[in-house]
Amino acid sequence: MSQEQQYLLPSRVRVRQEEEDRFLIYYDECGFEANAVGARVIELCKERKRTYEELCGTIGAEFDAPTEDIRRDIAEFLTQLQETGLLSNEGVT
Repeated sequence: MSQEQQYLLPSRVRVRQEEEDRFLIYYDECGFEANAVGARVIELCKERKRTYEELCGTIGAEFDAPTEDIRRDIAEFLTQLQETGLLSNEGVT
């Protein structure tokens, strides 16, 4: 992940909690499931542009998990968002 790249999601993206650690991320007519970390990434990236390092720092402070796991999970989730078309290569759609 680029440390300078910033991520911002469109306001049309919504998060709905289905179970304790299962969230539905939906937008337009598409949707997918995410865990609590993924849902938090969505919420943070809807507020304002965030860098990968900002996301890792904020989520690392909020979740009790090893730093390496958090960094890997966030990188994988951002890639998933890019694959769904919510994030462009520049980080903003």
